[in-house]
Amino acid sequence: MSMLAFSAEGYAVILDGAADIPSDAIAITAADEAIIRAAISRGAAVTRNGSSWIITERVIPIEAQRALWSMTDIQFAIAASSAPFNFMSDQEAQDWAGAGVIPAFGLAALASISDPATRREATIRFRGARTFWRLDPFMALLQGLKGLTDEQVDAFFLFGMSK
Repeated sequence: MSMLAFSAEGYAVILDGAADIPSDAIAITAADEAIIRAAISRGAAVTRNGSSWIITERVIPIEAQRALWSMTDIQFAIAASSAPFNFMSDQEAQDWAGAGVIPAFGLAALASISDPATRREATIRFRGARTFWRLDPFMALLQGLKGLTDEQVDAFFLFGMSK
């Protein structure tokens, strides 16, 4: 049986092997622990009203979520070569993931960078990238070249991160 305490704000905190158990901590069943852990892992606030758990989903602004989104080069290649995105062909995805060959959409994005030093750095970063961040300047460049909305790029990242 696990122990649970409440933070100063009144939110549930599961005490994983805590040495000093607060005097107001309560024992919880394995079933309650599973529910509480799932809620906390998705960012929900868990409080208690008598014997009932109250789970309040927190709304995290999309801008804050985007700052945390990333996907690996393999996830990016899978998503970029899948419908409805199709930024690159299956062959380009395999060539890029296997040998770092830059696909046509990447070459177009890089060619649009007017400053030679910036273009050189971006080319090296793209060729060697193993992680792509949603708010990286290259993603903004790609978004503009492809005429994508923020929601379409979000969908691309959500799809890619699921692979």
